[in-house]
Amino acid sequence: MALPVSLVRQFRRVLWTTVAWLSPTVVVFAATAPISNYSDLIRVINNVSKWLYGILLALAALFVILAAYRFLNAAGDPKALETAKRQILYAIIAVVVAMLSKTLIGLVSSFF
Repeated sequence: MALPVSLVRQFRRVLWTTVAWLSPTVVVFAATAPISNYSDLIRVINNVSKWLYGILLALAALFVILAAYRFLNAAGDPKALETAKRQILYAIIAVVVAMLSKTLIGLVSSFF
């Protein structure tokens, strides 16, 4: 049993609205003081990356839960099973990319 199309559309709309509202908020909260030198810029970049990392992990967990729901309700349908497996794979890839980006930011900031 697949999710109703209207529910998926509503979920996407809520997701993109949330991202649109959170994006400026992340930047505002990341810049706790005016940027006056290079170390302040690095601090802001680190703060933004922390916020985005947390948001990405929460979204990845949500997508794993939705994929597990699809997996359980596939009822033997090979196409639905393949879709659920692919969604879980994409969520795992998102977590790996988030971890790599956080590591890369830490590595680059350690050089400066």
